[in-house]
Order: sequence, then structure tokens, then C-alpha cells
Amino acid sequence: MVRFEHEQLIKRLAKAEEPPNDDESFRAWIRGRAHLEFLQRNAQEDEIIVAALSPAQTCINSFVASADHPDLHGDVVAMERWSPSPFEHGAATYSWSWGPDGVHPVSRDDSPWNDLPPDVRPLVFGRGLDGIPGRDGVHYEIAQEYTHVSDIHWQPKRRAYSRFDHRGDWLDVVSVSERGESYYADIVSFRREDLDLHLIAMNAVLVQVFDFSLRRSDQVPTLDYSDHIDRTVHVNPGVIYREMINEDNFGFIRGVQVVQPKLTSGEIESLVKTGRIPDSKESDPVEFTVHDLRGGGIVDVSTDPKTTTNYFEKHKNTLPYEMSPASFRPEVLSRYNADSEKYTVEEDRIYCRESWYLRRYWVNEAGQVSAYICDLRNLPYEEQVHWSIHNEDPKAGIPDHVFKADFLGQVLDEGDIPPVVSLRELLRRWRQEGVRWWAWKARRSLDHLAAPRTGSRDEWMDECLELSNGVVEGFGLDVIRARLTELGGEYKSEERSILLLERVLRLCRLVGGEGRVAALWEVNDLRVHGKSHAAGSKGQQISDAALRDHGSYAAHFEDLCTRLVAELKMIEEAFR
Repeated sequence: MVRFEHEQLIKRLAKAEEPPNDDESFRAWIRGRAHLEFLQRNAQEDEIIVAALSPAQTCINSFVASADHPDLHGDVVAMERWSPSPFEHGAATYSWSWGPDGVHPVSRDDSPWNDLPPDVRPLVFGRGLDGIPGRDGVHYEIAQEYTHVSDIHWQPKRRAYSRFDHRGDWLDVVSVSERGESYYADIVSFRREDLDLHLIAMNAVLVQVFDFSLRRSDQVPTLDYSDHIDRTVHVNPGVIYREMINEDNFGFIRGVQVVQPKLTSGEIESLVKTGRIPDSKESDPVEFTVHDLRGGGIVDVSTDPKTTTNYFEKHKNTLPYEMSPASFRPEVLSRYNADSEKYTVEEDRIYCRESWYLRRYWVNEAGQVSAYICDLRNLPYEEQVHWSIHNEDPKAGIPDHVFKADFLGQVLDEGDIPPVVSLRELLRRWRQEGVRWWAWKARRSLDHLAAPRTGSRDEWMDECLELSNGVVEGFGLDVIRARLTELGGEYKSEERSILLLERVLRLCRLVGGEGRVAALWEVNDLRVHGKSHAAGSKGQQISDAALRDHGSYAAHFEDLCTRLVAELKMIEEAFR
């Protein structure tokens, strides 16, 4: 898997390397016109080739060179020496050296990079090892100084060096294709924004050293330097090359292209601060309807810091506080609940991997999701727009436990902590202690366990299934049987964990003779029957009862978590 832009570069290079059929076009082709046009066009694009090696013996090697390097003023012969032998991508090779001063690694005399000036550094190293996948065991590595400052990491499935962008999505910064994996050519291409940032920061330019061997497919290449081959130097803007041409048969082109950064200083500053160049429209603040905690009314404010104030600046103005909450339809969370790999939705905050997080949200008594305008302000622009779409007038105030924690700075009592948080903390403690009788088995991580917030039956059922898979399926049957035997109890091979747990609790006198772990049984029934939507089915009866007895799926789920915590604490006591 490689990026679309990278794939297009491969196709365009393949097209440039197709010899024309008519003689006139062929004579222009062997002078490298198609290849040079390809290079010059690519120098202005957002994805640039830094290394290439094709079946037609086209070779490109690129270097980061100081913008003040004297060879850049036109000494093509000097710059030719920067590149290894044509049609190769040998990496710097090292070997052990030992002598009176001890043993240490040294660059071998035949290293292709030995002749490089000190202010010229390669970006890509081709290496080979027999017995590994790929053409002749060839694979490509990127200069470590570039991968570190760009914060990129090799992702084999993406065939790229990648990182997370501001949205939390994979961003492929360096893409790699190798002929051994059915691609046309070995090509390493760099995302231009990141490369320009690197060049400007180092006061450098990119120098592409290229070799084109052009001939008809039925001809054997030769390096015949007899009189019928022209040797001339051509100088174009940014491109310097020599050509050795036999107009009827073949041509050899060798030279360099100097590529200057495209970004402006302002764009570079934005890249350094945010890792990207924002769209111009992102400078527009996003408006939200909030409950003005200062004036007591419902007002519209924006994410522009100038539209709100704080407790330290309030004497200077009459603006709403930046801690004024905005309220949203619960569907605002669906975007994040639908992608547990990318987002972690906790009971009071949301994380997007390596990118952003919402520091605080809660659900008010009317079932609305609420967040402070100062926290919404820190979200990426696209996320602010998403939240604004679901914004509505508040229907309830700030819950007591939120007010105590955020405004009074008080430590919450156990009764103030949301049931899902209490359950999650209990299970997290079990996991940290490595208890013998239980392990989290659900598909998603324990951090993703959260109450459903919309009126969607499917969302409620998905959370209940996670609860069942994580809690009920997590009990170790062998450990429960061993504890039961230790207490003098008996069991049958077909009896499962919940039934045996009840027997353990009775023998420990933690429940009465007919006592049951009703919450565990309910979670288990939801897993077995809950997916059924058919009228009159067991699953439909369960969901109808949840709404009838609790008023909403969220309230049912929270009640279920409360009862589960009580039962799990008894189980913990029985095993300790």
C-alpha cells in the first residue's frame, strides 16, 4: 500500500521510459527529453522522487547540500562525484578495524559515499541482503537525522515511513516501492512539505543526481566513446547535465537538478508549530451557543479568545467566562465511538491518538453532552466544526459532581463518581495487580468502556457486549473451580463461570442461600439474546424493559455498572 501520488509517479516514469516508434521522436527521446521533463515537472509537485532505480536503467540519487556549496554554481563534473556508480544505490558500508588504539568501526575504502563533501549528505540508502523478500534482497533506509526530526516510523503495511497527522490519521511522509513486490521500479518519494521544512531549517537545497541510459529494447547497452558520440554540457534553470548521444541507437544522460524549497517562511513557521499548513478558512473562529455563567443567559460566543474572559481579567470587561459550557446533542460522540482504534472515549474526556484531546466533557441531566468553550477552542478546526453542528441551547445546568470538581476544587466522594468510571477503575486495578481469577477479554481496550449516550439501541447493545466480553468472559474457569474445591464445593464439567461464582460466594457467606449475582446474569443474557430485534423475542423484551424501568439506555447501563461494581467487590473478597 502506497500513496496515490507515489503510484502516479511510478506510472509517469514508466511512460517516460517507453521508446517511441518513429525515428524523429526516438532521436529526441534518446536525448532524455521525456526524462528531463519528468524531473522538472516533479520538482514543482507536492511529492518528489528522492531515489529511483528502474528496469530501463534510470537512476536518481538525491542529497541535501548546503545552499552555499560552491559546486552548485555550475560544476557538473564535481557534482557527478557525489553519486555512487550509475544504476546503483549502495549504502555507506562500515567494517571493524583493530590496531594499537583498539577496535572501532570505520568506513570501508570502497564506500560509495567516501568522496562526499562534509556539507553534502544522502537522504536514502539502498541496502541488500540475500534471503530476504524483495529484488535481490534490496531495501531502502532513510537518513536517521531525517526520520528523527520528522518523527516518522516505518510501517510495513503502508510501505512508508509515517506518523499521525493533526486528525489522528496516518500520514505517509516517505513512500517506498520495490520491484520485488510487483512495482515497476524502486522509487522512494518524499512528501514535499516535510522535505522543505528540513531544507530551510538546514539552509540547504535538494540535489538530484541522475543517470539515464536510453536505447531501444532490443539493443545491448555500450559505453562506446568513439567520435560519433557527442559530449556537450547543457545548462537549464536548476538542471545541469552532460549527454553522450548516438542518434540512431542510444544516449547516456548524466547530470544534476537543484531543487529549491517551495514554502514561504510563514508556512514553515506554521509547520514547526502545528506540523501542517492550515487551510486559510481555518482562521475563521467557530461560533457556539453557551450558557453564560457570568451573565446568566444564553449567548453566542466564538472560539476567538477575544470573545470570552477569565476570572483574572474579568475586572477589565463584561465578557462571558471561558468556562461557560456549550451543550450538544449526544450524537456528537458517535463519530468517536465508531472508531475505537483512533479515538479513546472516556467518561469525561476524549483522546485522538498522538494528535489532540478534549480535556473535559460531561452529560447533564437532560442527556446533553456539554463542554467548556475554552476546551472546545483547543480542538482542531475540523473538530470544532463537527461539534458546532450538534450545538443546541442547554436544557439543564452543570451537574453537582462537575461543579464540585471544576469550580470548588473538591475531591469527589465515591457517590459522585460516575458508575462506569468506578467499574473501569476497579477492573483496571485488578489488571494492574495481575489477579488470578480474571483478565480483560473484550475487543476494545478497557479505556474505551463508556456509557452509551444516544438513544440508539445498537450503540447500547454494542457497549453491553463489550461489558459482557470484558467482564464475564474474563473470569478464569480453572481458577474458580480450584477455589470452589478449596472451599469444599463441587461442580460439574458443563457448569460455567457465573454459576460457579455464585457457589463460591455462598460458601464464603457473602450472599445468602438463594443469593444471586443478578447483574452478571443480566450482562450474560444481553450477550446471548440482546442482538435480536424481532418483536416478542427475548432480545426485544430485554431492551423494552431497559427503557421502561430506567427511561433511557444510558440510565440502564449506568445502573448495570453500579450493580456490577458491588458484585465484583464481593468476588474479590471471596478470592482474597
